[in-house]
Amino acid sequence: MGTGGQVEIQGIKSWLVKQALKGVAGGVRGGASTFIRLGDRFLDAGAKTALRNNSGRIADVIEDVANLPDIATHRVRSEVYKGLKGFLGDGTANVIANAVEGVMWILL
Repeated sequence: MGTGGQVEIQGIKSWLVKQALKGVAGGVRGGASTFIRLGDRFLDAGAKTALRNNSGRIADVIEDVANLPDIATHRVRSEVYKGLKGFLGDGTANVIANAVEGVMWILL
């Protein structure tokens, strides 16, 4: 396959990741209960509380990551973590970033 085909495939993958992240953000913004159900195995009690109390801010971070150019699956967790750690702290931000990545893969 030539370079043009590879670029097209990368574009499709990036688009799919963006759509999945927008779905995750919507689930979080809607009160987080859907996201918590899907990501339950990734979340501890503190992360669930943070999601319920900060759903809008967390959804904003996820949408910001979805809007990054050429976002790839391997960057999702680290970008979400960077966006969350300032207001959630390292531990909770890490747990939620892992859950976002896990739920994203469920949607993909």
